[in-house]
Amino acid sequence: MNKYTFLLMLVILAACGPKKVPQTTSKSDINRFQEDLSGIRPTYAVAVEPTEANKKPEKPIIAATAGKSNLDVSKKLDIILDTIAVRNKSIRYAQGFRIQIYSGNDRKEAENAKTASYQLFPQITPYLIYSQPVYRVKVGDFLDRIEAEKYYIGYKTAYPGAIVVPDKVDIRKNASSN
Repeated sequence: MNKYTFLLMLVILAACGPKKVPQTTSKSDINRFQEDLSGIRPTYAVAVEPTEANKKPEKPIIAATAGKSNLDVSKKLDIILDTIAVRNKSIRYAQGFRIQIYSGNDRKEAENAKTASYQLFPQITPYLIYSQPVYRVKVGDFLDRIEAEKYYIGYKTAYPGAIVVPDKVDIRKNASSN
């Protein structure tokens, strides 16, 4: 008899043994909880007002030392904020939205859509993107969809197939236009 057979028989015998039936408790048994928790209960010191006899004279607060504290973190915070500002200046692209006004195989039509978009909204930059074999013309650098939807209505009249698409947008162009 190998050890696995022995273990299997042992498990079967243990399963067939007498079972303990949980006893039902009445509500009176539940209310008779006997554990003492006073040993782990937190204690708090009570502040007592000093009497006139043992009251110490108060020292006046000097205004010059009130502004200086060892808890002053403004220098450390300025250093961290400068570091974050330098790091943020190096970020050029972010996830945003553009309006796609043309998608097709004809380069001439794509260039015509790009020049026509200048006439419709001159302040918005159009982008001609070629991904073989499709030319796409996307306009704008919008950080949120709501801003893109404002211009989408204008483009929709000239280009019925226009849609708002998520895309990487140039943050620097967006910041300079605001």
